[in-house]
Amino acid sequence: MIFLDTSAVYALADKADPHHVAACTEFDLALRSGETFLLHNYILVESVALLQTILSVINICASKIFILFNCHSGLDPESSL
Repeated sequence: MIFLDTSAVYALADKADPHHVAACTEFDLALRSGETFLLHNYILVESVALLQTILSVINICASKIFILFNCHSGLDPESSL
């Protein structure tokens, strides 16, 4: 199980981040290997706020981000929100 933090989420989202390529590569490898991701609600809220502030992302839907990080976990995102 991989616990994602705000810096990982940000690196995945921001192509200008110096760790973007490495983050995407590692995330893809983890997904392919069937790894499970854990994203705490506080990290989700902090990540959304950071993305909205720094990247000027206007319409981020928290449930869609949650689904993205739990798509391979077998969890039902609607029951976990």
